[in-house]
Amino acid sequence: MELRDHPDVQLEIDKAKRWVHESRQLTNDVSVESSLRRKIASALFLISMEHEVGILVLMDVQMIAPAKALIRSQFDAFVRGVWFLEKATEDQIREFGEKEFVKNVPPNCYERLVDEIETVERFSGGTFSRLKDTIYMLHDFTHGGKLAVSAYVTRNEISANFLPEDVVSCLRSSGVLGLMAANELAGMSGNEDLPGKVYQSHAAIYGDMHGTEDPT
Repeated sequence: MELRDHPDVQLEIDKAKRWVHESRQLTNDVSVESSLRRKIASALFLISMEHEVGILVLMDVQMIAPAKALIRSQFDAFVRGVWFLEKATEDQIREFGEKEFVKNVPPNCYERLVDEIETVERFSGGTFSRLKDTIYMLHDFTHGGKLAVSAYVTRNEISANFLPEDVVSCLRSSGVLGLMAANELAGMSGNEDLPGKVYQSHAAIYGDMHGTEDPT
């Protein structure tokens, strides 16, 4: 059986397609305050959401390793968006907007970036700190490390050797990051009802992740 024909994989891809469509429908017309800070942050949240679409497309054609690698980029865009929105100084914003290359804006060190973001109340629960080991694994796929190579090396041949749960977990992680990015855009819109609509849309599709019955 081809991996994409596995029922769990088919179901997860169908859910991801629904979520991507609905989250775009909800956020396509979002407009934000025209400050440079908000422009940079909203651009990064949108980039993160577009990486989510790329991951889905790759999974749909069984390109699992590049999909896993792209989650790192999706995550980085989101985290940097939060940092620019909440933690960057006005001088850092101006420097980023004016110069072609800016060193350490935002911080290149993952731990420092996360430490700063987790001083923001809505991210103070330590979620990003707990993701550290996962991020390092994603880094491995992004840069051709041992985990990535191991997924292709078997005793007798060199070929992709992924399981259905590899696809499911990747799509779910990407979907959660997509929810977070869409929620940030919704929160910047000035529409007080929009964040709730974004969350409800995700919960309707991924009921098991939200403690409610999955309608599919």
